[in-house]
Amino acid sequence: MSYFLKKIKASLQSKFVRGVLVLVGGAGLAQVISVAALPILTRLYTPSDFSILASYSAILAIISTISCVRLEIAIPIAEKDSEAINLVVLSFLSLFISLTVLTLGLLTFNSEIRSILGTEVGVFLWLLPIGLLGSSIYKVLQFWATRKKDFKLLARTRVEQSFYGTSAQLSLGWFAYGSIGLLTGQILQSAAGMFRLSKSFYSDSILELKKVKISSLKETLFKFKSFPLYSASESLFNVAAIQLPIFMIATTLGDEGGFLMLGMKLLAIPATLLGAAVGQVYLSEAAEKYHNGELKNFTNKTTMYLAKISMVPFFAVGVMAPILSSFFLGDDWARTGVLVSFMVPWFFLQFITSPVSMALHIVNLQKIAFYLQFFGLILRAGGVFLLLHLNSSFCVEYYILSGFLFYSLYLTTVLVIVNKRGK
Repeated sequence: MSYFLKKIKASLQSKFVRGVLVLVGGAGLAQVISVAALPILTRLYTPSDFSILASYSAILAIISTISCVRLEIAIPIAEKDSEAINLVVLSFLSLFISLTVLTLGLLTFNSEIRSILGTEVGVFLWLLPIGLLGSSIYKVLQFWATRKKDFKLLARTRVEQSFYGTSAQLSLGWFAYGSIGLLTGQILQSAAGMFRLSKSFYSDSILELKKVKISSLKETLFKFKSFPLYSASESLFNVAAIQLPIFMIATTLGDEGGFLMLGMKLLAIPATLLGAAVGQVYLSEAAEKYHNGELKNFTNKTTMYLAKISMVPFFAVGVMAPILSSFFLGDDWARTGVLVSFMVPWFFLQFITSPVSMALHIVNLQKIAFYLQFFGLILRAGGVFLLLHLNSSFCVEYYILSGFLFYSLYLTTVLVIVNKRGK
């Protein structure tokens, strides 16, 4: 690791490296807490409990991705702080509308939704508005902290999320609360840290907030209209392509959804530990690089860095997962180890692609991202839907293969475009 850190220090600006290392430190400690708890959680909760969590998390992820109509991701990109403040306000207004629509929908169609989703999942629908509120507030304020390059604050909140979420799951699992314990911990994990971020945001922006007017909100919304028009749909397609298959597998094949979710959780650790950190810092720097004609080199070097540091660890995980899964997670979870091995190529490409995928937004090509994500939705969710009705035996394996194919296409597209337009 030290070799590659020296390489990136020599090739990228030092503030990039410092930002990554700060976020990696926070995410690393958060992951230590989560991983240390997993062998206990898999013995306190059944694969069926994790399958219910997978169904709930899939629904929440799909709803939350468009709760602020993607205006939040424009916060670090805006040239002026006044525009960024307007984007924060617009994001919260969109969240309020989303919460109202969701709550009214659940109250009006509660019985119909339960009959479609099943009783086990349906009884937890009342947690959706709570989960949406906490996760969305954190998401918006996280992008404000990214704009301010306050990576130490973000690192602290990541640790808080892991600590409070894991503590709740362990405590409630010990008292045999079943899937409600997993769901409660999930909500706490997504929302923890938002109060610390709120305090920082208020102290940073109190003067600018007083200047916000309806006219300025309209101007900002018009300027960044491509985000709700294209990026919101693109993000919805992206999340739906990942979460809808999990939801369909969990509600149709039962425990298989729990095995799949836990396997994805384990392989997502590198993405959370380093990939998300690089992505956060990349986003904070990429707009400036683009304006200075340096986005091409910046993106290529970031991509190579991610590939070099992740190749060997991912290969090792693929080899060792089937051997260690039963020992680490318990005998009931051997299937998870097999799935982890199958998923390694997919997550390796996702790890590389996700941080630099924001380059399409930086160069104002949200349409391309929109078309890519729509194709991914058809390829992944559409394929799983057909297999569940034709031959469910290979449904999970197809979903894993489709992930690999999708990220291969996405990474190739990003690099081609950046090398043409990134100067």
